[in-house]
Amino acid sequence: MLSIRKKIFISFTIALMTIIFLFSAENATTSGENSSWAANLIGRLFCDNYENFDEDEKAEFIDSIEHPVRKAAHFTLYAVLGFLMFGATADKGIKMKKTFLLSWLFGTSYAATDEIHQIFVPGRSCQLTDVLLDSSGVFCGGLLALLTFSACYTLLRGSIIQ
Repeated sequence: MLSIRKKIFISFTIALMTIIFLFSAENATTSGENSSWAANLIGRLFCDNYENFDEDEKAEFIDSIEHPVRKAAHFTLYAVLGFLMFGATADKGIKMKKTFLLSWLFGTSYAATDEIHQIFVPGRSCQLTDVLLDSSGVFCGGLLALLTFSACYTLLRGSIIQ
């Protein structure tokens, strides 16, 4: 029987994997529009006087940060996925380091299959660098989960894993 904690982590893991799949299923034009929207939002939130930029200045700003925004989104989504996968695979009978390794392998495998999926989406491609970035995100998210779960386990004398 699965614990409530495990059910929650599994549900959120599946939900995030679905969200990632849906983002990857967007054609290149839609994906680019989403990145431009995010870059524009960053400009409005963090750049003094952004609203007074002329259209060329806004376009130049958006073009200059669109790539880093995409890569940060990759890393962040997969870091959250790594954290969730750790929570979904953590079990009383499995050592924490083994749980970390399993969650990292599952997350990296998902990143690879997600990139392969993009081969079939108009205007998109499979990028090994994205798999490496995503895998790094999974690693960092899993590491954060390992540290968090270990601290909780130590503080609560095992009740977090039960």
